[in-house]
Amino acid sequence: MSVRCLFSTAAPGRRIDIFGAVVLTRFPIIAPAMSEIEKRFSDQVLQVEAENSLRSNHELRSTQDKKLLARKEQLEKEGKDLSELEGELSFTAEMQEDEWMKRAAEIRAKYNLGESKHSEDPNSIRRCLDRKLILVVKQKLQNRSDDYRTPWIVPQRKNEGETLRETVEKCVEDLFVGNNKVTVMGSAPFATYRHKYPKKLRDATNADEAQIFFFDAEIQGLKEPSLNKSNVSEYMWCTPEEFRKTVAKREYRGVISSALFE
Repeated sequence: MSVRCLFSTAAPGRRIDIFGAVVLTRFPIIAPAMSEIEKRFSDQVLQVEAENSLRSNHELRSTQDKKLLARKEQLEKEGKDLSELEGELSFTAEMQEDEWMKRAAEIRAKYNLGESKHSEDPNSIRRCLDRKLILVVKQKLQNRSDDYRTPWIVPQRKNEGETLRETVEKCVEDLFVGNNKVTVMGSAPFATYRHKYPKKLRDATNADEAQIFFFDAEIQGLKEPSLNKSNVSEYMWCTPEEFRKTVAKREYRGVISSALFE
């Protein structure tokens, strides 16, 4: 007969609050800029390809257009009929390039590529599209009647007897107003952290410490999510470097460091 046992490292008699926490990530949308060595290698490869390759249809068309334009100028100077060029220059390679540039500008505007109003806004999920972003919050605690706000942490929720994954799913639901495409990864936490309460918090919560279990999650799309102000007082979408500067506790950052890798 198999026996299942639940072991705890906590001292006997200690009162522990169990929390599920979510490291909510917006993964990169576009490829990052090349490093200096990557750029030099790319330029060398492009130079070799240009030297050894045949011309593309567009390049051949551009060369032919230049010849036709030169012929047109000559006929106009001589006052001759241009009927022989009819239809030849109705849509040139240069016109095609202008159309491509216009399309590229539309794509840049759609995805806010390059400098934009979102670049320096820490509340925007549309910033730093070539980087991983992690949501950090100053959270209002559900079991506190005062106006207490947590320091900068990843979102968390107290377990109420359900599975830890269900706790994290409820945490995600509490975070946002409206629907957002968020996927919680796996049914087991990837890290855990123990936080001992100070005396004032022990009295307020009737518990000695908190055991926090961390889950990975991904938010998809570039729609700006609306956070629930009754649950979150402040929030930021941080790059890994910003996360390390913003979240104060070194031990807290350390246990979830694997989620910061890019």
